[in-house]
Amino acid sequence: MFLFIFIALIFSICFYNFYWKRRNLPPGPIPWPILGNLPEIGANPPGYDTYLKWRQEYGPIFTYWLGEKPTVAIAEYSLMNETIVKDGDSYADRDFFNEWLYLIRGPDGLATMGGETWKEHRKFFMQVMRNLGVGRNVLEEKIEAEFTAVCANIDRMVESGDGEDVDIGPEFDVCVGSMINSLLFGYSFNGARSDEFTHLRAILNDYMTLVGKPSSQFLMTFPHLVKDLPYFSGIFKTFKLFIAKTYKFFDQQIEKHKSMAQKEVHEESTHMDYVSAFMQEMKLRDGQDCFDMPTLYSHLLDFWIAGQETTTNTLNWGVIHLLYNPDVQTKLHAELDSVIQTNRFIHLADRPRLPYATAVVNEIQRIANVLPQNLARCNTKDVVVNGHFLPKGTSIMPLMSCVLYDEKIFPESRKFKPERFLTADEKSKRVCVGESLAKTEIFLILINLFHQYKLSMPIQAPPPSMQQNFGLSVVPLPYKCQIKRRTFQQ
Repeated sequence: MFLFIFIALIFSICFYNFYWKRRNLPPGPIPWPILGNLPEIGANPPGYDTYLKWRQEYGPIFTYWLGEKPTVAIAEYSLMNETIVKDGDSYADRDFFNEWLYLIRGPDGLATMGGETWKEHRKFFMQVMRNLGVGRNVLEEKIEAEFTAVCANIDRMVESGDGEDVDIGPEFDVCVGSMINSLLFGYSFNGARSDEFTHLRAILNDYMTLVGKPSSQFLMTFPHLVKDLPYFSGIFKTFKLFIAKTYKFFDQQIEKHKSMAQKEVHEESTHMDYVSAFMQEMKLRDGQDCFDMPTLYSHLLDFWIAGQETTTNTLNWGVIHLLYNPDVQTKLHAELDSVIQTNRFIHLADRPRLPYATAVVNEIQRIANVLPQNLARCNTKDVVVNGHFLPKGTSIMPLMSCVLYDEKIFPESRKFKPERFLTADEKSKRVCVGESLAKTEIFLILINLFHQYKLSMPIQAPPPSMQQNFGLSVVPLPYKCQIKRRTFQQ
C-alpha cells in the first residue's frame, strides 16, 4: 500500500511539473520541481549563454521558471519592438518579485507600481528631473563639477604614487553617487562627506551581492513560504538589516528637509531636490495617491540601486575594454584631438561631431550588457505574442541581454568593435538597438576621462579580469591601471 501511494505521488508530481503547469505556456526548458530553472541559470552566471541557448532551442519567445513562477521571455529585437515598444500600454505593469519587495521594504516603489498610480508617479518624477536640469545644461554643469573633482583625485594619486598602478573604480563610485545624491537630497559627497558615501556604498554593495545568489533568488520567489525556514531566515534577516541601514541614512536626510521646510528655508525657484519636491507634493495631495512617506522611502531606494549600480559598472567595464583594446583608445584620442583640440570639458553639444567617440560608448554599453535580466513586466490585458496566447497578468521578461549578444545584429558579438556602430562614411548611426540604455553620465564621464588621460595596463598589478560577477547587475572585479595626463598644443 505504501509503495502504491509513493508511486502515485511521484507520478502526480511528474505529471504536474512536466506537463500540467506548462501546457498553456510557450515552450521552454523543463523546470525542476520547486527550483524551476534557477539551477541552470546559477550554474553559468550571469546567464547570457543560458538564455541564448534557450532562444536557439525554443525560438524568440520561451518560458523559463524562477522557482514555481513561470516567466515568458521575449528574446528577439523585432518581437520586443512589436510588443514592449509599439504596444507599451499593454505591458506597462511590473512584476519584479513584488511580494518580496513588499515584505522587505513595503509597497509602492517605482519597480513595483502599476496602472494609473505608476503613470502618475512617473509623470511627477520626470517633471522634477526636468526642473533639476536633467536634459538641460544644468545637468551637464553638475557632471562637469563632479568630473573636475574626479580629475583632482586622480592627479593626486598619480603624483603621489611615483608610477604605481591606480585604482579609479572608487572615483567612478563617488562621482555617480554624488550625482544621484545631489538630485535626491541636494548635496554631493565630495570633501568632508566622502566617508558618508563610503558607508552607504558598502551597504548597497553587500545588498546587491546577496541579491545575485541563487539561494536569495529562491527566497525572493517564495518569500512567505521559506523566510522563516532555517538558513533562509538568516538571509531574510540580512536583507532586512541592509534595508534598515539604508533607511537610517534616508531618515537623517528627510529630517533635515523637514526642519528646513519648517524654517521656510526652501524656495522652489532657488533650491530644490527630489525629496523637497516630493514632500511639497505630498502636502498638496494630503498624502493621497501614494504620495506618502513609505512611498518616498521606496522611491529613494529604487533610485539609489538602479542609478548607482548599472552606471558605475558600465563605466568600469568601459575602462577595462579600452585597456584591452589600446588601438581603440588611439583612434579615440585622434578624433578628440582633431575636433576638440584643447583640454576643455566635452559637452553633449559636441557629440554630433564625435562619431567615433559615440560609437565607442555605444559599444561599451552593448558589450558590458550589465543587466542579464531586465525588470519583468505584466500584461494589462490578454495578448497574443508570436502565436502564443498570454492571459492578463502573465510575467513577461524582455531579455535585452540576448539582443545585445545577437550574432545576426552584432556579428562577433563578444568582440569589442566600435566600428559596428559606424556607417561607411564614418557617421554614427542615428538609431541603435541599445540607444534607449544610453545615459548622459556615461558619455560625458567616459569620453572626458579619455580626453584628459591615457590609460594603459598595470605594471605591478595583474591585468584586469574579464570575469563577470553577478549581483543586481554584472559587476567587474576590482582592477588597477596606469594613468598619464595628456598634453595639448596651446
